[in-house]
This record gives sequence, structure tokens and C-alpha cells, in this order.
Amino acid sequence: MKAFLKNVHERLIQRGWHLRRVSRIAWGRTLLSAARHKQGLRVLIFSKTRTHIRGTIQVEKGSLLTVNEPWFFAAAEPGSLIIFPGASLTVRNGQFSFKSGAFIDIKDNASLIINGEGYASRNLQIECRERITIGSGAAIGPDVIIRDTDSHPLTDPNHKLTQPITIGDKVWIGARAIILKGVTIGDGSIIAAGSIVSKSIPSNCIAAGAPAKVIRENISWS
Repeated sequence: MKAFLKNVHERLIQRGWHLRRVSRIAWGRTLLSAARHKQGLRVLIFSKTRTHIRGTIQVEKGSLLTVNEPWFFAAAEPGSLIIFPGASLTVRNGQFSFKSGAFIDIKDNASLIINGEGYASRNLQIECRERITIGSGAAIGPDVIIRDTDSHPLTDPNHKLTQPITIGDKVWIGARAIILKGVTIGDGSIIAAGSIVSKSIPSNCIAAGAPAKVIRENISWS
């Protein structure tokens, strides 16, 4: 076991991880997850994380998922990863980090799909009841809420309780924004802090307000 952990540590240092960060990994839960979901050490679970995983985690080779990862000098906050039966969390094409305080709730038979490098800052809330897709290069600010469901049905027979959300490549979502069901955010767009996105947003623009509207087009960010 000692040799195994030493090897893991060396691999993480090669990725640019400092010993301080490595020491905050909840190794018991991480190793249990690796054994149960057969993902090797492609899923790292940090301290103060509650997990309830009855579905599947699929992190492709060469990719990495970190759950409830604290910022370098910050203390860890409580976080949760809940995956119900038949549900799945998939990560492809790079490393994605759910930072400290994340609450990820993937209901029965739903899918959360992450397609590349990116991160979600502290206190992200995701409720996924159908499908949420996050593209490569996503930068999600603190206290953001992403929900593909209204949670409670209306008496209107035409009301759709859930609709998929697609967040394109290199999308920047500002602090305390809310992304609602049925929305597509185009590649390269920026959602201003505090915005409520209830309708789809095209690519390469800035959207702001409640509800969010396009306020600037033909933008790029780095």
C-alpha cells in the first residue's frame, strides 16, 4: 500500500499538484470509488464530501475528475456527490474540477456529461433529472445554479417538467448566475454575474440580466 500511494503521489506531482493539495484528498473514499467504479485513480474525492453513488461514473483514460477540491490556501467546505440508480456522470478529454462546496445531484436515469478541461468554482449546485452537457474549457463562477428541471409540475398538460441543458465549449458563467431547463449556451459566450438564463444564448456574445438577454456580440475571452 505504501508503495502504491507513493506512486500515486509521484503521478500527481507530475500533473503539477503540490503536496498540500494531495494531502487533502479523502484517500479512503477515493480508493473505494476506484475499486467500485473501476475508474482507477481518475476520480479524486476530497475531504468533507458526502457521496451516495448508486449509478455510474465514467472518466475516460487520460482524463481526471476532482470532487469538492478546495482552492490552494482555503479550507475545505462540505460538498455532496449524489448519483441515483441508472444515472451517470461522464468526463472526457481532460481534467474537470468541482471546487469546494459543490452539490451535485443526478437523479434516476439522468446524465451529466462533461466534455473537456474546465472547472466549477465553489458552491456550485447542479440538479440533473434528464441531461446536462458541459463543453470543453468551461469556467463556472461561484454560487452558480444549473437545473434542468422545474422540480414541481404544473396542471398545464403542455408543461414540460424537465428539458436538457447544453453549455458549449469555452463558456464563462459568472458568479451567482442561474441556468434553467431547456437552455443552450453557445460556444465562447459569457453569462454575466447574477443573470437568470431561461432562453438559449447564441455563440460568442455576452448575456446579462433577469431574464438574460444578449448585450454584446462578436466577443472572445481568454
